[in-house]
Amino acid sequence: MDGHGIASPEEWVVARKTLVQELTRLRDRFVSGGFELPWAAVGTTFAFDTPNGMEAPAGLFDGSARHPHGWTGLLDKLERYLRVMN
Repeated sequence: MDGHGIASPEEWVVARKTLVQELTRLRDRFVSGGFELPWAAVGTTFAFDTPNGMEAPAGLFDGSARHPHGWTGLLDKLERYLRVMN
């Protein structure tokens, strides 16, 4: 195995921790960069078949981009929908 040294268990743990720390820093940089991207226009119209008929995604949130009750309102709607389906 060329290029690989032999390390004691203690040295291996130190090297592993260093590698994980660097990976964590790179992952954090990568994730934070995604929030800086501009939004892209969606050219496709999406609709969901619900008990109330076809609804656009905004209809699942009562017409707002974010539901005032967080995910609770959406989950309630999904639960009602699943009960109707069964």
